[in-house]
Amino acid sequence: MRGDSRRCSDGARSNIGGDQYMRALALLIVALLLTACMSFEELGNGYGPDSKPKIVDPERFKVDPSKYPKFRLAEEFDPPSPADDWDPKYQWKHIMVSILPSDIWIVRHDVADRYIVMSESYNRRQCAREQKFAECYLYGVFLTKQGQVSGGWKLLRNPDRVVAFWERERSLVPTSWGNKGWEQLHFIESK
Repeated sequence: MRGDSRRCSDGARSNIGGDQYMRALALLIVALLLTACMSFEELGNGYGPDSKPKIVDPERFKVDPSKYPKFRLAEEFDPPSPADDWDPKYQWKHIMVSILPSDIWIVRHDVADRYIVMSESYNRRQCAREQKFAECYLYGVFLTKQGQVSGGWKLLRNPDRVVAFWERERSLVPTSWGNKGWEQLHFIESK
């Protein structure tokens, strides 16, 4: 009988371990859900010693482009390479194609006082240059509501080509060094 009571006792102990495992799993799930439910105020307001931008799924800020203005450039422009979100010294390895006056830039994301605009024609040309179609980024530009470039490039993962939302997650706060090469560039509204 003692052997039976020991087995029961061992079984109870293994079940306690299972309960702890389930609690840890539940806490992990709750933490992930809370991260996904972050309010806009929690995004952060810039880069600095005490301010770290939050990483979010950009699709939470996606908008209906038909309700926003479209933009274009008056003249052809050779844009700088994208800046890294975390390291201002990082050099992008791809040469960027020119932005043409015929490229129409639609508002894809509305983030506080800025838009992230994207152009389908520009993305096609850039992805063709990189010879990457399956893994190509969506090339967006931070603009003020008046069309002034305010943060440079924002590269986003294509939501149609990734399975999990965390693969798309990015900081949506422009870097202080992202505007280099875009100074004084102004997009105009396209009719």
